This record gives sequence, C-alpha cells and structure tokens, in this order.
Amino acid sequence: MTEIEEWKRKRVTGVVLEYMRGRKPRADLNWCIGCLTKSFGLSLSEINLLIESIEKDPTVIRTTERDERLRLLKEKLKEI
Repeated sequence: MTEIEEWKRKRVTGVVLEYMRGRKPRADLNWCIGCLTKSFGLSLSEINLLIESIEKDPTVIRTTERDERLRLLKEKLKEI
C-alpha cells in the first residue's frame, strides 16, 4: 500500500468517525456521503470494508446513537 492510499484510508476512517460522533454541525449524513464518494477516490467496496473495520474495532466507543448513525450511513451507501 502506498503512502497516498494509506492517507486516503485514514481520512475516510476519520470522516466516518466524525459523522458517528455527531459533535460538529457540519458533519451530517450528506457531508459524510459527499466526502466518502467524491473526495478520496475510493470505490464503494473499499469504503464498505473500512466501515466494517470501524465496526469491528474495539477501541471505537459505540453508543446507540452512533450505531444508528452508522446504520443510516450504510443504508445510504447501498442506494448509490
């Protein structure tokens, strides 16, 4: 994996985590979808793999609200 690919993967992970946390007003579902699909040049399958890795990561703090946000994100990505 090149440094650029690694950077993209880290950025995508950061976008998903920021959306899940929901602390910043700009980090809504539309912002997240736009960043994921237009900003980093990753395929939907790559994005879904990164989301799966976030779901399996024991260091990510999971709450009902965050799980719901992640579920909505995954549904929206299926529609694309």
